[in-house]
Amino acid sequence: MITFKHFLECCTLCEDVFAKDDELMAAVNPDSSRKPSTPTSISTNRRPLGRQSGLTRGLDVFYAFSYKPSEEPGGSTELLKSFKGKGPFKFSEARRQKFLDEATTHMANEFKRANMRADVIVCPQSSSSLLTDFASLLADKLNIESKKIGAFKKTEVVDLPEDRAEALKYIAKKFIDYKYMDEKFTGDENKRNEAIKDICDAVYRSIKKHGVITSKELPKFYAKFVKNIMDIGDLDDTLDGKTVMVVDDVLSSGSTMSDLFRLCQELGADKVFGATLFARTSNTKER
Repeated sequence: MITFKHFLECCTLCEDVFAKDDELMAAVNPDSSRKPSTPTSISTNRRPLGRQSGLTRGLDVFYAFSYKPSEEPGGSTELLKSFKGKGPFKFSEARRQKFLDEATTHMANEFKRANMRADVIVCPQSSSSLLTDFASLLADKLNIESKKIGAFKKTEVVDLPEDRAEALKYIAKKFIDYKYMDEKFTGDENKRNEAIKDICDAVYRSIKKHGVITSKELPKFYAKFVKNIMDIGDLDDTLDGKTVMVVDDVLSSGSTMSDLFRLCQELGADKVFGATLFARTSNTKER
């Protein structure tokens, strides 16, 4: 039986987050080549950090690894869920810790090389330790002393009016960021109104189905215009004048990161940027 260590030593892996039988395999590859991920595996080649801003209110999110979305059995969705301990594949604690150590070392080195510094690192509450461990390790390796782990939380269950028309009016008033929308749809009233309708319909479906807004229910192009997905949790001071790094484990629609950016700015942050382990390849660009 070939061991995982022997497999790594004998092969130059290009796609090295994958499932083998019932186990999740993952290790950061020192190969610097840029090879795309596939729906059934996720590329973890070391490389300059990717950067995207199209899904996040125009603010930069830097990511280490990319993935192509796939709901197929053994696809990227199941791989990412298994990373968080919620998927069908087992991921040993030793491999998990090794992966996180290598990934955060790589990201920290890239941020230092680009001379990007943060005064505070924040992340939302999560039922998975993947995010909190990732944020804590990254903060340690960047020597960021002010750690606000779990500083934000998902909003409470939304109680919508029974009448659908009234519910849509409530959603339009509470969950659409008109200030940001007006910046992007200036002079195109028809497109703006179409976006508002699509957003309200998607938010309505999500709340009726889950009780809260879930990012996977939102149109990817419009997710950045949705607000009040997140709320302030364990944040014991303001962010006045600070450079804030907002951290999440996976960037999918961009809705959570966008709302965290908005909240940080409202709390007085001078500069905000994001960092994530995995970002979907759709609508992302390499730096």
